[in-house]
Amino acid sequence: MRRQLLACGLALLLVLAGCTGQSPTLGDDPTTTDATADPATTENALALDEVDYPAGFAADGVTNATLAFETHRAAVQADTSRETFVSSTDSENTSMSVESTTISNDSATHTTMDVQVDDGASETDVDSTFVTSGNQSIETWERGRTFAYRTSADGEQSFGVTQGETFETNLVKLTTTLVSDVRLDTYLDAGTYEATEAYREGDRTYVVYEATELSETGAAAAANASALNASVDSYDGRLVVDDRGVVHEMRVTVTRTVGETQSEARIRYEAQVGDDAPSTTAPTWLDEVPDVHATVDDDGQYVAIDHAGGDSLPAGTTVTAFGSGFYATSLTESFDPDETLYLWVGSEDGEPTMQATLDAPPEDVAKPIVAPDGNVSIRANGGSVSVELLPTPAGDSGADAASGDADGSDGDGDGGDGDDA
Repeated sequence: MRRQLLACGLALLLVLAGCTGQSPTLGDDPTTTDATADPATTENALALDEVDYPAGFAADGVTNATLAFETHRAAVQADTSRETFVSSTDSENTSMSVESTTISNDSATHTTMDVQVDDGASETDVDSTFVTSGNQSIETWERGRTFAYRTSADGEQSFGVTQGETFETNLVKLTTTLVSDVRLDTYLDAGTYEATEAYREGDRTYVVYEATELSETGAAAAANASALNASVDSYDGRLVVDDRGVVHEMRVTVTRTVGETQSEARIRYEAQVGDDAPSTTAPTWLDEVPDVHATVDDDGQYVAIDHAGGDSLPAGTTVTAFGSGFYATSLTESFDPDETLYLWVGSEDGEPTMQATLDAPPEDVAKPIVAPDGNVSIRANGGSVSVELLPTPAGDSGADAASGDADGSDGDGDGGDGDDA
């Protein structure tokens, strides 16, 4: 179920881009934030020629969409921020809604993405990409080298934790945080935006841009889409950008025809940066995720995994290691809090086999578990928990940055206690 949901999220990037012939629609307009409450009054209005425009923007529009997006992204990442992306898809056969929110500061990032697909959905409706009916969600928490996540689909939950930049980390991040990035980058380049007004709010200057037709890039993309029997009939966009280049608000309405059916797509993106953004709060479900951290001994002979709290990894959990070779074993009993698990390579019938023990390994292990280049990766899957670790060298200060706090905001994960595979 966990991997199915991740595949689901990746598929959304294609679905929301219109690859299925469906179109996003948005219901009631959301309430605007104070920063984008708009518009200029007599007291705070500015002439457009008085404004210092950020990189990628000018009075005559978005002059360089790539630079504008990079400027926005850099400003968002440089401070505490909250980003919200909302879209929904309706067709004759199905409806889908997606809402993604990311709150981030210099020490932690919390992302949630919720997906609702109506019961009428079929595999064909969503481009054969694992998206099925029901409620699905992905929630992540990142701090230091630790990345924890929870997935939920039709009432079933699973948890995961990674230590370091693992494949799993990058996959889940792609599923969640890139959803709004992809859409914002796309729509900045798709419309012929022009500045319509500017105003001062607090210590910031804001410029409102509006677009009523496709840009050359957008028109070219629409022309290419004709091969899919789709055409764009109208484009209306609105941006609110501050003097740092932060896109505080993006609203886009696109009318298009797919085959014989005309549909309307509506997308909303909002960003709060700095004092306007809320602080990150560790989600309560972190208490259920194993708070584990792995280190490699000085000689690379074994990996020690400390379990500092959270759920146990149950008996039967499979543990694999890839370093000096590929090894696998399973746990014969649970790996519990306050225990240390050792992974090392022994020998059975002359063949190297991985051992997982609560006792320290002997001095004469069959071979180091670490590869000659100093690398080893660990994965454990058991029950509803998945763990993937890139262990740190013993005594590495970076290990402390990822160890568990009292609120469960940190933690790495892997576990295993068992015999040879």
